[in-house]
Order: sequence, then C-alpha cells, then structure tokens
Amino acid sequence: MSRDAAYQKAKAKIEEARTAGSALLDLSGYQLTELPEGLVELEGLRHLSLNGNQLTELPEGFNQLKELRHLGLGGNQLTELPEGFSQLTQLVGLHLNGNQLTVLPEGLVELKGLRHLGLSRNQLME
Repeated sequence: MSRDAAYQKAKAKIEEARTAGSALLDLSGYQLTELPEGLVELEGLRHLSLNGNQLTELPEGFNQLKELRHLGLGGNQLTELPEGFSQLTQLVGLHLNGNQLTVLPEGLVELKGLRHLGLSRNQLME
C-alpha cells in the first residue's frame, strides 16, 4: 500500500471511529509519517494504537485526548513527546519502545495513574 493510500485509509478509520463514537482506534503498521488531522477530535478515545508507523512527532492538540487509558507508540521515530503530554492524566499504559527518544518530558511524573511504561530501545540519556 502506498503512503498516500495508507494515509487515506487511516483518515477513513478515524472518521468511522468519530461517527461510531468508538473508544478504540488501531492505526498500527500503516507506515504513517504524519497523523490525519481528525485524530485529535476523538475526545472519547480510550485506547489508541499507533505502533509500527514512522511518526517523528505527534500532532498539535494531541493532549486533547484526555480520556486515553492506553497509548501505543512503539516502533516509530519519535524524538520527543509534545508539550502538554502530562495532561493525559487518565493514562494507565504508555508504550514508547523502539523510538528515538533522548529525554522524557518532566511532566511524565505527573501521570499518577500510569502503571505500564515501555521505554526500551530508545536513546535515553541518564
């Protein structure tokens, strides 16, 4: 599937989730380099999997997904997490394995409900 076709397929899945009021969205393995705009409007989303893409950053407004409980971002090319990430206070599971993170945002410690944090295969400095 071409990158444009994958982007369009992801966009269609986001629209389906919006229409259905879905709490779950899986966009794993699409090889996306960017996320379609409508994603941050899915405010009722609880489980979001973006594993196995080629994301280098998350879109502005990502912190609007305040109901997220589980977020899979493994196997991307993220070098940092967006400002305001600590506003995702409902997160229980956060999987960042296999990215290019060198530092974690200070606000990550504010996620008091976080029970599972995957950070292996990054480039974190002590």
